Amino acid sequence: MSDDEAITWSCDDIMDPDCNRMGARDLTESPIVKRQAAGIGGVGVLGECNSDQTCRRRYMGLSIGTDNPYKCCRVRRRTGMYETRCLRKPHFPLLSGFGGLGEGGFGGGQVGGAFGGQSGVGKYTFADGLQYEEENWEYCDGYDRRFYTEICDGLKPAGRSQLTNKIPPRKIPEGCYDCGDGFYNPNTRVVVDYNFKFLRNADDDEHEWILKTCRKAWDEYDQYDNVGVHTQKGIDFCEKFTHFLKERSAVELEYARNLKKLVKNFQPKKREEDEYQFTWAKGFVDMIKEVHDIAGQHEVIAESLQGTVYKDLQNLMTELKQDRKKHLQEGARLQEQLRQMALSLDKAKKTYEKAFKESERALDNYRKADADINLSRADVEKQRIIMNQKAQQCEDCKNEYASVLQQFNSHQQEHYHTAMPMVFQQLQEMETKRITKMKDCVLQCAEIEKSVIPIINTCIEGMIKAAGSVNSAQDSKLVIDKYKSGFPIPQDVPFEDLSNMGGMVDNQNNSTSNKQTPSNPMKPSTVSSKQKKRGGLFGLFGSSKVDDQKEDFSDLPPNQRRRKLQQKIDLIKKDMAKETAEREGILKLKDVYVSNPALGDPNMLAEKVEENAQKLDALQQELLKYEGYLAECEGKRRHSASGDSIHSSDSGHHAPHTISTPGTPHQQPHNVYAPIDGDEDGDEFGEGDVEFHVIGTCRALYPFEATNEGSVPMSENEEMQILEEDQGDGWTRVRKVDGTEGFVPSSYVQCHYLTSD
Repeated sequence: MSDDEAITWSCDDIMDPDCNRMGARDLTESPIVKRQAAGIGGVGVLGECNSDQTCRRRYMGLSIGTDNPYKCCRVRRRTGMYETRCLRKPHFPLLSGFGGLGEGGFGGGQVGGAFGGQSGVGKYTFADGLQYEEENWEYCDGYDRRFYTEICDGLKPAGRSQLTNKIPPRKIPEGCYDCGDGFYNPNTRVVVDYNFKFLRNADDDEHEWILKTCRKAWDEYDQYDNVGVHTQKGIDFCEKFTHFLKERSAVELEYARNLKKLVKNFQPKKREEDEYQFTWAKGFVDMIKEVHDIAGQHEVIAESLQGTVYKDLQNLMTELKQDRKKHLQEGARLQEQLRQMALSLDKAKKTYEKAFKESERALDNYRKADADINLSRADVEKQRIIMNQKAQQCEDCKNEYASVLQQFNSHQQEHYHTAMPMVFQQLQEMETKRITKMKDCVLQCAEIEKSVIPIINTCIEGMIKAAGSVNSAQDSKLVIDKYKSGFPIPQDVPFEDLSNMGGMVDNQNNSTSNKQTPSNPMKPSTVSSKQKKRGGLFGLFGSSKVDDQKEDFSDLPPNQRRRKLQQKIDLIKKDMAKETAEREGILKLKDVYVSNPALGDPNMLAEKVEENAQKLDALQQELLKYEGYLAECEGKRRHSASGDSIHSSDSGHHAPHTISTPGTPHQQPHNVYAPIDGDEDGDEFGEGDVEFHVIGTCRALYPFEATNEGSVPMSENEEMQILEEDQGDGWTRVRKVDGTEGFVPSSYVQCHYLTSD
C-alpha cells in the first residue's frame, strides 16, 4: 500500500454479532486515517501481519482478521449516525525501524512503539479525548444498547426514550431529515451540515436509505400533517382550475371579437356594392354572416364559463378554505392538549424520580447513622425522621405520577380513537365535496360546449347553402346585361378600288350620305356614347367616379344609360312614396287635432304640410326630367334598332317639351316605346345597383303584404340586408335576397346593425 492510502471499513465486513450499539464515543468525527510511521535514527515503516491467509480489512491502520483480538462494530442509529467502540485491546501491526527505535502514529489517536520490528508499548485516545484503559473498561457490554448519555444520566421513561445521543436532539428544519452528518432535504436532494453549509447531493440509494431509516422533523402517528398538506393541494388545484376557466373565457372572447372584426372588415363597401349583385358575392356575404353567428356562440361559451362554472368554483374555494382552517385549528388544539398532557406526565415522572432518589438517599443515610456507634440517638432519630419524610414525599409523588399517567392514558385513548378520527372524518367530507364539485364543473364545461354545437352546425349548414346558391350562368347573364352597350354591329368596310376613281367617289358620297342621315340632336349623344364606351370598359377595372357622370348619363352607352335612368326614376318614385306617406300621416294627425284640440294645435302642422308639399313638387319635377331623358334614350334606341333614317325634328324636341311642361300629367315613356330584343329584363336591375351601404341585417318577425308603393312584401323569418335605418317614420329600407329593395315596417323586423359590434 502507498503511505497516503486511506483505510475504510463497512458494517458487513467487520460486524461482530457480539457487538452492540455503544454510544461512548463517536469515531465518525475523527479525520480520515492514514498510515504513517516515523523512526528515530532512521525511517520507520508500517509492516503487515502475516499470521494466516484469511480475508483481512484495514481499519485505522490496524489489521483486522478472524484471529485478531481487536474487534470493532458499526451500528446504524435512527439518526443515521454511526458510533463504534472496541471490545478488546487493540492489536498493532508489525513495525520495522531502520537503525533503531521506531514509533507509529495514527490519525485516530493510536500510538505504538516498536524496537527491532516488534511492537512494544501502545496507547489509544479517542477523538473526544477519552483514554483507552486496558483494565476496567466499562463502556462496552455485549448486550448494552444504550447511548452514552443514557449510561451517564439514566434511561428515559417508556415512550420518551432518546432518539439521539444529544440531549435535547438537534432540531431538524421543517421538511428535512437528520442523516448523521447534516440535514437532508428530500425535495432538493441536498445534504447540508449542521451549520447549513453544502455537503453533497444524495444519489438514489442514499435518498431511499435516509427516507427509510433517518429521523424526520415531524411525527407521523396519525399522518395529521400529511392529510393537512393533501387538503391544501386540493384547494390549490381548484384555484388552478379557476385560472384555466378565466383564461379560457378570455381566449373565447378574444376569438369572438376578432371574428366579428374580421366580418366587419369584409362587409360590402359602398363603392363595391355593384359587385355584390352576383351570386358568388352574395354567397360570400352569406358565409361571413354565418361566421358572425359562430362568433356569437363563442361569446356564449365564455359568458357561461365565467357566469356559472367560474363563480361556482370561487364560492367552493372560499368555503373549502374556511372549513379547512376550522378543522385544522380543531386538530391543532387536540394535538396541543395531548402535548400538554405529555409534558405534565413527564414533569410528574421526573418529580417522582427525584423524590425516589432522595428517599433512597435518606434511607442510606439512616442506615449509616444507625450503624455508626459514634452518633448520638438524637442524630439517628433525626435521620429516621428525614427518612420517613422523604419516603412519604416519594409515596405522594408516586401517587401523583400514577394519577397523571392514568389521565394521560385515558386522554390519549380518547385522542386517537374519538377526537382525531372525527377531525379526519370532517376533512374527508370536505375533500369528498371538493372532488364531487370538480366533477360537476368538468361536466358543466362539456354541457356548455355541447349546447352550442347545434347552432354552430346550423351556421355551417348556412354556409353550405350559401355555396349552393352560387350560379355561374346567372352571374354571366348579369355581366352581359350590365355591360352591353346597345350599339349596332358595325357594317362591313367597303372595298375601295383605287383604279376606279368614280367608284371611289360614289363610295365616298354614300359614306357621306350615311353620316349625314342622323339628325343633329342625335349626333352629339351618339358621339359622346362612343367616346365613353372605352372609358366605361376600362372603368370595369378601375374606380368609377359618380361625380364625373353627366346628369342625363349621356356619357354612357345607350343600354347602360337606359338602366341608370330607370334606376334614378325608381328611386325618385320611392322618395315620392315616402313623402306621400308622410303627408298622409301629417294630414291624419291634423284631423285628429282638429277633432280633439286638447291633443294639439292643428296650425302647428301647417308648416310641415307646406314643407312636404315643396318636397313632393321638387320630386315631381325631378321625375319628369328623368322620364324625359328616358324617353329620349328610348327614341334613340328605337331608331338605332330599326336602322331607318328618321328625321329628328319630333324626337329632338320631345324631351324639352316634356320638361318644360311640369303641369301636365307625367307619362311613362317606356310604355310608349317598345324595347328591343334583349332589353325586356332591364328593369330587374332597378333595385340591385342603387348605391346604398349595407349597415346591418334583419329578420322578419311577421309576414307583410306590400300594399303601398315603395314597400316590399316579406315572409316570416326571412333574412334581409338593412340599407337605411328607421328615420322616425316607422319604415326601414331593406334589400332582399333576390336583390329587390324597398321599405318594410320597422316593428315587423328584428334588426342587427354592424356598427353595434
